[in-house]
Amino acid sequence: MLAKEVETMHSLKQDNGRPTLNTCTCGKVHFTYGMITFHFEAHEFTLFAGAVARLFAQYQQIYGAEASHSTSSVHNGSCH
Repeated sequence: MLAKEVETMHSLKQDNGRPTLNTCTCGKVHFTYGMITFHFEAHEFTLFAGAVARLFAQYQQIYGAEASHSTSSVHNGSCH
């Protein structure tokens, strides 16, 4: 009988409740933000992170670096 390989997690956890990124030797990436955890294949996480980075860059262009309570002109729907 072959021994099952033990999968190991590597964490990039921040101490102050910030997002956590865990990678597993099986190739999965687990991104936790608050109480939500997203599970990705490595290439999917790369696409997700790139998309979020592009959206953040667009947000900064529209509202500036310190915009935190601005009214959005990008989204026409209601907030809640």
